[in-house]
Amino acid sequence: MRKCLFTAAVCLCIIQAHAQTLNDVTTKGNTTQNRIVLGTVDDGVSKLQVSGGGITLTGSTNNVNDRPPVTNGTGAEIRASSLAGYAFDDGLLRLSAGGGTNANTKSYIDLSGYSSRDDMNMNIVFGTMGAERLRINPYGNTGLGTPYPFTRLTVSGGGVSLNGGLNNTDDRPVINNGIPGEIRGYSGANYLADDGFLRLSAGGGTNISTKSFIDLVGYSQKGDMNQNIVMGTAGAERIRITPAGNVGIGTPNPVARLSVKGDIYATKVKVTQSPADWPDFVFDPAYRLLSLQQVERFIKEHKHLPEIPSAQATAAEGLDLGRSQAQLLQKIEELTLYLIEQNKKMDAQQQLISRQQQRLEEQEKRLNVLEKK
Repeated sequence: MRKCLFTAAVCLCIIQAHAQTLNDVTTKGNTTQNRIVLGTVDDGVSKLQVSGGGITLTGSTNNVNDRPPVTNGTGAEIRASSLAGYAFDDGLLRLSAGGGTNANTKSYIDLSGYSSRDDMNMNIVFGTMGAERLRINPYGNTGLGTPYPFTRLTVSGGGVSLNGGLNNTDDRPVINNGIPGEIRGYSGANYLADDGFLRLSAGGGTNISTKSFIDLVGYSQKGDMNQNIVMGTAGAERIRITPAGNVGIGTPNPVARLSVKGDIYATKVKVTQSPADWPDFVFDPAYRLLSLQQVERFIKEHKHLPEIPSAQATAAEGLDLGRSQAQLLQKIEELTLYLIEQNKKMDAQQQLISRQQQRLEEQEKRLNVLEKK
């Protein structure tokens, strides 16, 4: 009987030991100024230390609940409140690993509430090796390598790489509604809409005239913004590619495959022509060459050569370089035929003159003979 009572007493002590609350282990009931160590290792510093296990919170949702709204106070969350009091809006929570003796080994996440210090005001900071790497500011802008993101994503001190999912044996991807290796500006309406705008730029922080840019535009009801590519320097448009594939240099309205408003300097310009457009037909025996009298009458009436556009037509319609070269060559070939014809006439005249000269010399000899008799 004594053994049974002793065993029962031991079991009761064990149960009581395992059922201890803060009322049992602290000096002030549910609050204490003492440090609490859960486990067998004590760092001698932390207010609450857990060793040899994790921390589990029982939340207020399951897999059919919506995300809880962000409200004041603390729900199923870990919240750092203000030193001034629980109901204040300021506070800082740092989650970290490493950095026991060397801050350069610490990785951390800082979550800040309201603060009169801009660096601490309502932001999230991620850091590695004891230094900030990424920041989300109060407006939702994200900075990589910079504490001052002024756009949705600001990257400083490095590049941005995309895995395009292709190698050097793959074909060019077809144009569809999105591929992995693509940066796409999509519509403000939704991702699947056909409108969208993407600008790549450099410079122009305070002075627009220092900005270089490339604009890529999807469908738009605005003609200037509809399915085109615009490239600019010094804050002004320089080149435009239209939806039809026309390219304008110095003009936003290219009317041909290449429209240039300005001078062109080149070491070589090659214009291809079909055989039918080249004036070799001038040397065909069936070609009807105008007489020089006909050409003279045409020039007097029209003030330009036959089959050559007038100054008024050139000013109104422009100059077709390939056709112009063919027309000029045609006139050169016609001029060659005129020269050949003229040369034939001159040869015939020279022969006639030679015969007449020979006759005159013979007559002069006869006169000399007669005078001597």
